[in-house]
Amino acid sequence: MTHLDQFAPAERDALAVLERLHDALREATGTNRRFRAGSAEEMQCYCATVARAMVTVGGNPDLLAEFGRQRTTALSVTGPQCLPGGVPEADLHAFYHAPKNLRAAGLLAIKEIAVNVRQWRDECDDMLTARGAPLQ
Repeated sequence: MTHLDQFAPAERDALAVLERLHDALREATGTNRRFRAGSAEEMQCYCATVARAMVTVGGNPDLLAEFGRQRTTALSVTGPQCLPGGVPEADLHAFYHAPKNLRAAGLLAIKEIAVNVRQWRDECDDMLTARGAPLQ
């Protein structure tokens, strides 16, 4: 049993979708990696899944705070000691225990995801239009 058991299975699934995508986007930063699906239709379906996950997570303050908590941990905001710009551990601890801050971190991550998903949907629409298929 974990603290995530407080959420419904669909909510945990939505959280997992966003976690995996946000991790992949962070890993791909600066690498020129492209995200692909088998077809424009499959990519549209994936974008719709991500959009539903963003609505689910963004619409539940507790789930949004959990997403922010996980993203704050994943971002390693304290940074290596040898690099300037890190956050003192005491400040991070205070930030990490304020639900308002965690919700803000979750919202920021959702906005990062949304920018990419909008671009992918536009590219899918362009592809489908170019080949004469009806838009969904």
